[in-house]
Amino acid sequence: MGERMFDVKYEPPQIFVTKRQTGETYKFFVGIDGAVIDDATFDQRDARRAAILYLAQRAGADAVLSMT
Repeated sequence: MGERMFDVKYEPPQIFVTKRQTGETYKFFVGIDGAVIDDATFDQRDARRAAILYLAQRAGADAVLSMT
């Protein structure tokens, strides 16, 4: 995917995704199950995908840490 297009900041229960190129910030809510619960509009789909990827990577890292 090349250079990261988004910066992600997680402040439960919200996750903020900022597009580097434009500085636009999108806010999504995260449910207690760890899933993004907001429906993204067509122009927000890449930001939503970045939020989901971030949460998935974080969950994977937490799982690895709990195994040690």
